[in-house]
Amino acid sequence: MDAHLRQPQQTTSYQALPLHAPHGDAVDIRERSKWPWWSLLLALAGCIGVGFTAQATVFATPSLSSTRVEPLCDASVRQLSGYLQVTNATKYFYWYFESRDNPTKDPLVLWLNGGPGASSLIGLLAENGPCLLDPDTLTLKDNPHAWNAHANVIWLDQPANVGFSQGPPTPPSQVGPNVHTFLENFLAQHPELHRRRLYLTGESYAGHYIPGIAHTILQGNAVKPSSEALNLQGILIVNGLTNVQVQAQHELDMVFENAYNVTLVPNDQLSVVKTMQTTAVDLARTCQHDSSVCPNATLAFIALQSQVNEYTTRDSLDIRQDCNVSSCSAKMTAIDAFLSQARVQTRLGVHPYHPSYSVSNGNVMTDFATDIATNYAPYVDTVLNAKVPVVLVAGDADLQCNWRGVQAWPEHLHWHGAHGYKSAPLQPHFIDHVQVNQPTLTVIS
Repeated sequence: MDAHLRQPQQTTSYQALPLHAPHGDAVDIRERSKWPWWSLLLALAGCIGVGFTAQATVFATPSLSSTRVEPLCDASVRQLSGYLQVTNATKYFYWYFESRDNPTKDPLVLWLNGGPGASSLIGLLAENGPCLLDPDTLTLKDNPHAWNAHANVIWLDQPANVGFSQGPPTPPSQVGPNVHTFLENFLAQHPELHRRRLYLTGESYAGHYIPGIAHTILQGNAVKPSSEALNLQGILIVNGLTNVQVQAQHELDMVFENAYNVTLVPNDQLSVVKTMQTTAVDLARTCQHDSSVCPNATLAFIALQSQVNEYTTRDSLDIRQDCNVSSCSAKMTAIDAFLSQARVQTRLGVHPYHPSYSVSNGNVMTDFATDIATNYAPYVDTVLNAKVPVVLVAGDADLQCNWRGVQAWPEHLHWHGAHGYKSAPLQPHFIDHVQVNQPTLTVIS
């Protein structure tokens, strides 16, 4: 790893790539005056495009949605949970928290976990939500660093059959339209939020979801009066998977060198994973012009990740954690147990009762086999050309969607500012107004 890019070993740091900021500005992603809604961002250690059409159906009674009389946590703020209809056969589950600061003026943020097939309640209960679950006691405690500190936030389970959401299998091409419909219906119920600044955020496979959803929103806005348009002001992707063809080329970078000096693959097995990487990259490249190859490209990419995981005892989402020392699945197991409780589901408005809740649905992963290897970077070009800010953030301990891959794929964008972005020098990166050991922030006009 180049010395000027080395991440400091004593702290978790960020690779932040705002693709829109004025050239030469040093941007502190934790400074609230500049980045109010992710000022308390935690380190999350973790083309053949799909065609989206902007057709949102606003249901006359998009129920059910109800205020929780006895909140499970963060009782100081108004919160809603339940379902909204997105098609005649599909309803999405969400949990919404108003801002702790100024709910009448603060922006609206949508958070999505990835997978595909992962519930966004993972984010709410284990990452950036107002409620953090203690895996030992299955009790909730308030998170002082929650994203609703300065924003109104929706944690949404999507597509259908993820978490508590219900409906027939969702094709990848319907993700954007369905989330667009959800937002339209949510805002129809809460007109006070309609012209509020809207930010789409998420992690991992949300690197696919969010660009496509943003593209659909922009399509919808183009045929509406400005007074009815969604006020999309930015997207944020954390350790996202967006362009497998490029990111697969960097899938082993942290195997060879990482900030924590952790050995992930034995030397005598490096040739095995290198060969698997070559296969994954070649198939992903072919997938971009021959969709029949995409399922095999997906299988090759997943096989590469799985093989690396077989060799290491480290948590692939946070290599600082040794799974031989403590269970790396404890948080997910605890969330399953907590959300399987009838009393919890009753208070969240879940119906019918899910006796065996799971944070991840493998069937959804299967349904998205063709989509995983598809390049969603062209949708990022569309978003940037519409002058909607894009920020990419990557923690340096995530092996699955590592920071090197996140740094690499924007170099292949073609938006109107791409040349300036590629030629821009690295700029200082600050955390709590203290510069970290090396430049990690690229800013351009």
